[in-house]
Order: sequence, then structure tokens, then C-alpha cells
Amino acid sequence: MLTKDAPVEFAVARSSAKTLRWQRYVALTVVAFAGLLVRWWLSVSALGFLNGDEGLSALSAFDALHGQPHLIIGASNYGGMLDVVVLAPLLKLFGAHVWLMRIVATAIFAAAAGAASWAARVLFDVRDSWIIGGMLWLMSGAMVLLSITMYLGYNSGLLFMVLSLGLLMRLANEPRSKGTFFAAGITAGIAVWGHPLYVVPLIPAMLALMVIRRADIRGWFVPLAGGAVIGMSPLLIWNAMNGWASILHNPPPLEITTYRQRLEIVVVQLLPRAFGFRGQAGDWLYPRRLSLLAFAGLLVLIHAGFVVLARRSRAGIVVAASGMFGIPLVAAFPALFWSADARYAIVIAVPWLMGLGVWVDLLLRRRRAVAIRAAGFVLLFGMLTTGKWVHRYARVQADANGQSVAMVKALDARGIRGVTGTYWTVYRISFFSNDRIVAFIPPDIAGPNRSTRSEQAVKALPANEVAYIDYLPADKAGYTKQNVAGVDIYFPPQA
Repeated sequence: MLTKDAPVEFAVARSSAKTLRWQRYVALTVVAFAGLLVRWWLSVSALGFLNGDEGLSALSAFDALHGQPHLIIGASNYGGMLDVVVLAPLLKLFGAHVWLMRIVATAIFAAAAGAASWAARVLFDVRDSWIIGGMLWLMSGAMVLLSITMYLGYNSGLLFMVLSLGLLMRLANEPRSKGTFFAAGITAGIAVWGHPLYVVPLIPAMLALMVIRRADIRGWFVPLAGGAVIGMSPLLIWNAMNGWASILHNPPPLEITTYRQRLEIVVVQLLPRAFGFRGQAGDWLYPRRLSLLAFAGLLVLIHAGFVVLARRSRAGIVVAASGMFGIPLVAAFPALFWSADARYAIVIAVPWLMGLGVWVDLLLRRRRAVAIRAAGFVLLFGMLTTGKWVHRYARVQADANGQSVAMVKALDARGIRGVTGTYWTVYRISFFSNDRIVAFIPPDIAGPNRSTRSEQAVKALPANEVAYIDYLPADKAGYTKQNVAGVDIYFPPQA
């Protein structure tokens, strides 16, 4: 049930505390198991393909293990190195395995879902706060797939963003120590280091807090701002050493779009995918007119929920500010032309689910067996937003990474220790070889080279230990082409 300024326990007549706890544990277990089952099914389907960006995540971890850690993503002007802190020691212990990547990504996202429940506890009772975490856990097929994909900075950035948002909400409700302001700032800074898009929910939330607590701003502004600077310090240090490239020398996006075009992408493509109305290919999973009507109604409910929350408490004002500016601020980012996997919607997912939580509370208010009903609601939400998507795109199990494994076996058999080729292929090879085969992306083909260590290692190898993937430079002669699982590999002449 909604609270005004402080959380209130949800009471159910004639139910003992022990029974309530038992029901809650069962409900949480069922929802958690359902989410894990969907993630396992996606992992063993064709969608379990480990792509070049995930190969980059592992490559960055291998670089750290070789004493060359990155402050930001290699050959890029933004962050994303949070996940490497977790991934590097695990790769050292267990080696490169697809399931290791899936488990780490899922664990970080699960922590973010738990943090979302904790953050929502300021506004809602225990039942509703866990519903919000459960809805994030099963939000849509696209978001579930994103949660098992080891992209740098997305799941980890979400975790720290939610922690910061929860602290900012608590700070709005009542005075707290300077340490709490510092914690809110440092978690916000770490989230933005993970991915700059996390400024979208955090800056409006911080501005709202400044207005709410303006009377004593001198006492807490320095801890909050200082924490944010420390959290972002890796990004700031890198920029100071590289001429503030994030601002002055940022590379243009692969596809140039106007602000109006990006607004359309957010409303028509990105968000419908994130909430399970559209699929990978942009197809409508339910009848188009019904989907458009339902999605429009969802937008109205979420934003009306923000108004309700803002009127009920000061913490609600922080959440409303965080979510209501989501669409125009996300559209401000030039890279938004890409929306097929709904990844950019992750930054506003939690505030939007809190806005929706107002109506969930109204729907389930004063119901018996609240934990079981809550689990049933979350599972129904998951079936509608995730079930149809999974049925359409992941019905059949497949060896999604068989191609990569086959390439590594063929290269190992010829004694190849280095490969040169496109970004989307060679980093996968490097991963599945557990860094035995190093990779380099030359400037004359698509994709940036993101590892100085790997580039230097390839260039130091003798020519007869380096193969070319899906292309051969004009000045190379005597190479033998072999098609391996649909990929052309050019092997060097034998010494």
C-alpha cells in the first residue's frame, strides 16, 4: 500500500507473522525460479549466441589480468569497466565459458532487481516493493535477454543507479547524515562511469532533491557532489589525460539522426520493445491496433502514477522527476538509432515501474493471501510481456556458439596464435580460445580495435602464426582459404 512519507507494513487480518513470511518466501522463490527458467531457455536457444561486444568484455578482463586494465572501454570515450572487476578473477579461476558470462550478467541484474525493491520500499509496502522488483526481473523478452548478456556497464550501471536513486528518495523524505549524501553521490558517479546514459534518471532526481532540501543545501551539497566526482573519477582521469575526448573529440555515431527522429525511435521502437509489445525485428507481438492502444494506456498510467507519487511524498517527487523526463532525455543521445534489443530503455525502467506501481497497489489493495496474489500478478505480467516473445524467437534449442568453437578448433589445429578480422568475429574467437588466440582489428575494416595488448601481441607473432578472418589483404600471397562453419579463414603458408 502506498505510504506518505515513510514505509508502512501491510497487514492481513487473521494471518500470523509466520504464515506471512512463509507465503512471501514461496512467492519470491516461484518468481525467481520463473525468471531463471526463462534465462536458461534463452541461453540454450539461438539467442544464446555470444556476440562481439561480450567478447570485448572478456578481452577487457584478460587485459586486466595481464596488467593492462582500462579506465574506459578501449578505443571509446565512455566507461563500462565495472563488470571487469567481477569478471576478471572469475575468468582467472574458471577460464572462458559461456555459462560463466551468463551467470555473472544474471547475478548482477538480479542484484539490481533486489535493489529496485529496496528503493521502492520508501514509497510502497513490502508486497508492492517486491512486485516492482519482480516486474523488472520479468519485464519483457528483450529485457530478459539483455539481462543475461555481458555488455559492459549496463547491468552493473543499473545496479548502482538504483542504489543511488533509493538513497536520494530517502534523503528527500527526512534529514540524514552527510555520509548518506556521499553514498548517493558516489553510487551515481559509478553508474555514470558505467554508462553515460544513466545521467537520464539521476540528474533530474538530484535536481529535485536540491529543490526539496534547498534550506540546508550548504550542509550536504559538498558530500553529494564530492561523492559523484569520486565515483566518476576513472572517466574524469581518462579525459584529463586525453584532452577531454568524451566532450571535444567524441566519434560520431554510426548513423546520423535528428532529435525528432530519435524521439520517434524512443516512443515507437525502443519502449514498445522494452515492455514486450514489439519483437526483435520490430514486429508487433499482439495485434497492432490493440498493442498501440495498450501501450498508449501504459504511458498514461505511468505518468499519471508519477503525479500521484509526487503529491503523496517528497520521495515521490524525486521518482517523478527521474521518470517524467525519461523520453526527452534518452532521445538526446545521438547513438539512439539502435533500438532492436531495447538496451537504452534500461536506464528508465525502474522509475517507470514505480510509476506503474501506484496502480498495482490499487489493484491488489486489501486482498488476502497477498504474497501469493503478488506472485500471480508478476507471473501474469511476465507471461504477457515475455512469454509471447520467447515463443516467437526462442522456441527451438540450438548450439548458438558452435561456429565460434569450430573456428577455434580449426585455428588450434594449424598452430594459429593470432587472428585479424572484423570486430564481431575475432573477439569471439579470442574468448572461446580462453585468450590463447589474440585478436587485432586493422583500421581498414569495420570495427574499432579496442585492446593495445592484443594488438601488440598479434604484431609480435611470426606471419605463419597469424590467420585472417573473412578477408585477406591484397599484399598477402600463398594463403589457403578454408570455410569453417560459414566463415572464411585464410591460413598462412606453412613454414
